[in-house]
Amino acid sequence: MKKALARFVLFLLPIIISAVALEVVLRQLPHDFKFKKAQMEQKYDEIETLVMGGSHTYYGVDPEQFDSETFNLSYVSQSLFFDYLLLEKYIDSLPQLKDVVLMIAHASMTYMFGEGEEAWRKFNYYRHYDITPPYNQWYHKYYLEILNLPVQRSIKKVYQYHLKNKSLISTTASGWCDEYHMENSLDLERTGEEEAHKHDSPSLDFSWNLEILRNIIEICAERGIRVHMINFPTYVSYRENLNPVKYNMIIDTCSWMAREFENVYHFKIDGDPRFTAEDFYDGDHLNDAGALKCSQLVNDYLESVKGDPIKPS
Repeated sequence: MKKALARFVLFLLPIIISAVALEVVLRQLPHDFKFKKAQMEQKYDEIETLVMGGSHTYYGVDPEQFDSETFNLSYVSQSLFFDYLLLEKYIDSLPQLKDVVLMIAHASMTYMFGEGEEAWRKFNYYRHYDITPPYNQWYHKYYLEILNLPVQRSIKKVYQYHLKNKSLISTTASGWCDEYHMENSLDLERTGEEEAHKHDSPSLDFSWNLEILRNIIEICAERGIRVHMINFPTYVSYRENLNPVKYNMIIDTCSWMAREFENVYHFKIDGDPRFTAEDFYDGDHLNDAGALKCSQLVNDYLESVKGDPIKPS
């Protein structure tokens, strides 16, 4: 029995050593979350406009095109829930903050933070921002790099960085990801239909995310900060494959909140004819040229409402 146990321990030992070594190496790798956090913290006293949301703003808003000092704190698949947690964490560290831009997309109002194939991204908020949502979906695996992603993907990251000298940082110092280039654009018809079916859940229950939006609006109103709910551009192949009832409900909800709350504004760019096929990387994301156009439009819009009074609640 003792010999069998000893053999078993000897069998496990190299696996354990390898796992520990991989965990140590992974934690030392550059990471977009770590990079953006550090960049934002260097600009605490300067940031006037904070852009939040998921991939539409992550790829579609370049802060360098803004007149105000702007930072893009968006990440792929970031929900309103994490928008709120990040804002709550940092709002009192940003004394110059005047405007918060929120991405309101088709999935925004029914998306739950722990749902779907992107749920693994929650680890990054714990690991790099020390944010732990108080819900039982927060399993122990989110505390370790090696348990968060398949081993093959983790080893590939190490290989690319240490052996291929490939950068693992995909964002600029102001938080925009400029990797979606026009020359590499995908099939807009196919990707638009695929992404629409992926995002178009049957639920019309907005209650969870409406409460989150109210929380965001409240903490901003208390500090005299404007909240801008913006529907960012998507290609026609994406919009045509969405539930039109739900789509219109989301637009109407944004308009209603802009009327209901004194510090809330609504700006709809989705469907704007100024955006053509040449502006899109895939069915629901802008390419770098489209991001430039979008950023300039959002900047012009923000500048146009700067003179509006803000009345803290």
